[in-house]
Amino acid sequence: MRGLDPASQVLLGCGQAPMSLPKTPGGEVTAEANPDGQGVRFTLKLSNLPTTGGPFSYHLHVDPVPENGNCTATLAHLDPYIRGEATPCEKSSPATCQVGDLSGKHGAITPDAEGAFEATYVDLYASTLEGIGAFFGNRSIVFHHPNKTRISCASFEQVTLPGPGDGDGGDE
Repeated sequence: MRGLDPASQVLLGCGQAPMSLPKTPGGEVTAEANPDGQGVRFTLKLSNLPTTGGPFSYHLHVDPVPENGNCTATLAHLDPYIRGEATPCEKSSPATCQVGDLSGKHGAITPDAEGAFEATYVDLYASTLEGIGAFFGNRSIVFHHPNKTRISCASFEQVTLPGPGDGDGGDE
């Protein structure tokens, strides 16, 4: 399968931001700094996933998706500490995983009979803080078949949500 149509991307962010996957698979991923100040809270709400051939892995990748939508051009998993992939990480010990190996740390995607999947978790290794290696706001997320073929991908884009003083007339 080919990646997203770049013209239709509304993408993940640091802060709270949606990612639209308008083709198969579809859905929304939200990533935001965890309110307690530790880690990033990811929420996945996916649909139209293949109901066979899984479970499916997904990772933060080094480069954003290019305009032509080529998921392969996102390069490797986000791995600022050069852990590598030779030895699988231990889900029970997420510090053994690459920063970008979200499915290794939090479980692979196993869709229900309708092809839907939802999950929310806090990742303590990815970061919304620009300037450090674990920052993913200028990178991408890629969904894979078990044989590592890339199903779909999208770039992250920082989105700032309105806050206090947002023009609603209720504060200064």
